[in-house]
Amino acid sequence: MADVKLSELEAGTPTASDVTLAVYDPSGSPILRQVTVDNLRACILDRSPIKIGGINWYFQASSPGAAGVVGDLFSNLTDGKLYICVQNGDHWGVVGDQS
Repeated sequence: MADVKLSELEAGTPTASDVTLAVYDPSGSPILRQVTVDNLRACILDRSPIKIGGINWYFQASSPGAAGVVGDLFSNLTDGKLYICVQNGDHWGVVGDQS
């Protein structure tokens, strides 16, 4: 299976135990790791930020309780609002609705 092109693989619905590839590169030396779909989902939904263009983007189903840095974004999955960190620490302002 390792010698099959991605374009030749069948599309399917991922399950919690399926494995995907993650590239971990904190110091410029990439390390490949396998991550289950369930662990990846938990990371995204459990306040672990995703860095996009140098900005931390948090996703979770409650209020932005994480200490942020000015410019960080927070997507509240419960109230549907997008927040931005306006002052370092726990100072978030509503940008608007995500819909």
